[in-house]
Amino acid sequence: MKFVIVFIYLAINLVNGQINIPLSSDEKLDSINKFLKYESDSANQFLIYRGFIVKYNKKQKSPHFTIHFLSPEQLDQSQPKAKRMNSFWIDDFHKTVTATKKDYYKSGFDRGHFVPAGDYYWDKDLKDETFVMSNISPQKPGLNRGIFALLENKLREMVRVSNLRMCIITGSIFIDSDMGVFGNNKIGIPSFFYKICFLENSNILIAFLFPHANEFHSVDLKDYQVDVNSLERITNEDFFDKFDDDYEEKIESNIIYYDEIE
Repeated sequence: MKFVIVFIYLAINLVNGQINIPLSSDEKLDSINKFLKYESDSANQFLIYRGFIVKYNKKQKSPHFTIHFLSPEQLDQSQPKAKRMNSFWIDDFHKTVTATKKDYYKSGFDRGHFVPAGDYYWDKDLKDETFVMSNISPQKPGLNRGIFALLENKLREMVRVSNLRMCIITGSIFIDSDMGVFGNNKIGIPSFFYKICFLENSNILIAFLFPHANEFHSVDLKDYQVDVNSLERITNEDFFDKFDDDYEEKIESNIIYYDEIE
């Protein structure tokens, strides 16, 4: 009986452009405990998924920021690589305050993943989950397919080499009003994008800030590295606030260049 109910649910939601099965109470609690491991924010501020959580910006119709983990197990290439889906979907949480496929059509913007599908090498369900529109923000192709993609690959390499799990926060910043909006649903265009990455069981915390207005970007990631304290002042967020205060200040005020990490 349970199989029949799930099958009917999937059939209905595939027609509506939705591919997810709702999280059970236990699954939701597991995600909250996992992804808010270092944050004291209330879970009520987030959209909860199996592979990540999203603090969603209803005004701009894209993520404030996402939190997910990248582990060596997710990148295990001894298992067959899952084929990624190519269709984006909308869930019940935010269907009235979201961008749609029509908004992006001929807009000149990529639908940029905050949590990249490539962080789930063999898990098709979690890979497909990243195509939900609450995980998507408009990005210029030069950024999305260039330096942003390069950073994502470097982080995977760092996790593989260290054999440690990484907590990754990916966010957008809206400052310059001249970036404007696009589409029938008036999707806001971010002024900046950022990533904050903490390699667990180490003292390594690195952060990157990318200006969106630039037509061309340096290929050297060091040109975009910043300290986390600076990002917190810009975003008015307090990341990793469950750390001891002295330890938090120490690692958030320091810049460790990614290519100097052994």
